[in-house]
Amino acid sequence: MQNVINFLHEYSGLLLAFVTFVLVIITGLYAYWTRRIAQSNEKLIKAMQEEHEAQRRPYIQIRTYDRLEAIVCLLIKNVGKTAARNVKFEIDQDIFQYGKPERNIKEFPLFKDGAEAIPPETEYHIDLAQYQLFFTEEQDERKITKLPLLFKITCTYSFFDKNVKEETVIDIKSTRKTAVATNEIAYRLKEMKEELAKIRTEMKNLKR
Repeated sequence: MQNVINFLHEYSGLLLAFVTFVLVIITGLYAYWTRRIAQSNEKLIKAMQEEHEAQRRPYIQIRTYDRLEAIVCLLIKNVGKTAARNVKFEIDQDIFQYGKPERNIKEFPLFKDGAEAIPPETEYHIDLAQYQLFFTEEQDERKITKLPLLFKITCTYSFFDKNVKEETVIDIKSTRKTAVATNEIAYRLKEMKEELAKIRTEMKNLKR
């Protein structure tokens, strides 16, 4: 027993240093893993926030479609879940509606002034021109101006205190002789139904 006491007394400094070293290692490992867990939690929270934002944010979709199998129509639609605010559009080239110089798309209110807000599911349909006007090589007596086959529309808007800038390239050439499913017929039928309903109401009023 005395030998043990003597040994501890003699090497107490070393033992204390060893214990201190072990405690430092354990503390360091604990701090390291605590930080790793905190970073993982931060990444998880950030990912959840980004996913929630992605599900709730607005998305301005810009594309063209073939209307009535003859006219190139530009569609701008908010396909997101919240309103896009302070919306601005910029076209990199002059586009004259139906090839008429006095109808520059750039001067249309939506492109010239933008929109204070575009709510979800709101859509704008803007006729550009007949397909053949994009491919004509001549200007006839009507002073029809050829339209660009390739142009870019830049859209800027804000949401959740964030500002975004998105660019969409419209390639008319690649969509030639292709068909895009649209609700044109359904839309026309809906218009007819509404008009018939108005007529029916007016006839009822006349009978009274």
